[in-house]
Amino acid sequence: MAVNREDFDYSAFGARLKEAREKAGFTQAQVCEAIGIPKAQVLSSYERGVSNPPVDTLSALVQLYGVSLDDL
Repeated sequence: MAVNREDFDYSAFGARLKEAREKAGFTQAQVCEAIGIPKAQVLSSYERGVSNPPVDTLSALVQLYGVSLDDL
């Protein structure tokens, strides 16, 4: 089922990203180093719902965190 961008809760998505990172036991700095995000501020913006990760970054995050896209 497709999600309408206007109806998507980016803040909640970001909170789930942060929760997945914390459950996996990573700091933002560790995640950035592991998958090549240049600055922790970029990851922070994803976790706050301010910006959205590109598909390749999202794929790397779910693999690193050991979750599925459906979990997020």
